[in-house]
Amino acid sequence: MADTLLREGIAFQSQPLSPIPQYWTGTAYEKVQGVNGASRNIIYDASGVALFTTTNTGKVAIQSALPAGTNNIGDVDVLTLPALPAGTNNIGDVDVLSLPPLPTGTNNIGDVDVLTLPELPSGTNNIGDVDIATVPVIGVHANAWNNIAVGIGGTSAVIDCQYQRTISAFGNVSAATTIKVQVSQDGTNFYDSGSEQVLAGAADFHITLDTGARYIQLHSSAAATITATTAGK
Repeated sequence: MADTLLREGIAFQSQPLSPIPQYWTGTAYEKVQGVNGASRNIIYDASGVALFTTTNTGKVAIQSALPAGTNNIGDVDVLTLPALPAGTNNIGDVDVLSLPPLPTGTNNIGDVDVLTLPELPSGTNNIGDVDIATVPVIGVHANAWNNIAVGIGGTSAVIDCQYQRTISAFGNVSAATTIKVQVSQDGTNFYDSGSEQVLAGAADFHITLDTGARYIQLHSSAAATITATTAGK
């Protein structure tokens, strides 16, 4: 016996009666019901129980359970990341390998060994654990004048003081004079630095200044026999 579909009660413009939206219950056809402009559907689990009803909220299986010992995130099981060799450091539940230890004598930053920067030759200056070469010292005894009879307005030997911040000029004179320090960048054109010492007679002198100029010479305002050293560091 053929199934009998539900059809319209009144034909449209003398057309044959058309089937209406319907579904098979297993024993008969029933009209499709809907809400908010869409058909209403019921989802059943494998045992035929309707899900998401007022009496059965149900669950949707995302995946089957994974092996024992896994960690759960909500209702989803995830595998534990494999454990790494003994002695590793742990970040949360994830094992990470330790960086291999470096040779004895290294410095440690946290759990990470870093190599010490190699030491430089003896006599260097240390900044923290880093050695830097010593800046050379300028000046030997009597390099400006060495017991020289200097005339009025006479000037000393020119001393290259590159890389020196502090400059000192010192020595002695046999007569009254004013010793000035003069500076230059090219070793030819010299200018008064403003640093000087007035001597009323035979005496020792010592002048110190900070300058960025490369070349230094001394100037005597009067005649005298002078021994002088220009030094820097």
